[in-house]
Amino acid sequence: IKGGSLKERKELREIGVNIGLLFQTVDDLIDYKGDSSIVGKPTKRDKKKGKATLVNLLGYNDSINIAQKLKNKLDNKIKKYGKKSSDLLDSLEFILNRKF
Repeated sequence: IKGGSLKERKELREIGVNIGLLFQTVDDLIDYKGDSSIVGKPTKRDKKKGKATLVNLLGYNDSINIAQKLKNKLDNKIKKYGKKSSDLLDSLEFILNRKF
């Protein structure tokens, strides 16, 4: 990254931010509908606390759609890095499909 151009660094930063957004969106979905015994942590706490999560603002189904679109966008940006990006693509799949 250090040797990359400003444009490359900006793109990689955007990828990182979007991975964080994907993770947080799925985490909010898990909190909303997850089973504590499967997830391994307490669930349904965000709504009780009145947190302004994507799920609470837009609803469960719209949040799932947004997460899927974000993952697809990330896939397209990351795939251009070839074979060396396969582990990161697998990680995105894991993030999106965590059990809840």
